[in-house]
Amino acid sequence: MGQDLRTDGELIAKTTRSCLELADKLGVTSMALPAFGTGVGGFPIDECAKVMVEEVRRFAPAAQNLTRVLFVLFGEGAYHTFEEALSAAPAG
Repeated sequence: MGQDLRTDGELIAKTTRSCLELADKLGVTSMALPAFGTGVGGFPIDECAKVMVEEVRRFAPAAQNLTRVLFVLFGEGAYHTFEEALSAAPAG
């Protein structure tokens, strides 16, 4: 987030990708990610889910070590939103 404590889809995508790349480089096989930017950043959870799921799916074929990514979410609504994004995203 910037100094204004706001974020956008591009920053969330870059952050997600950076976390995946670093974990894979360090030999991590499993990691958990929160819904970036949806708290203080005020980013809509549905857009966050789409962005993050897309980045994980895009990264997966290149992963050397990372085989499992979990989304750690606050509340049933967030869970269902990410579940929908996972169902809607084309499998890679």
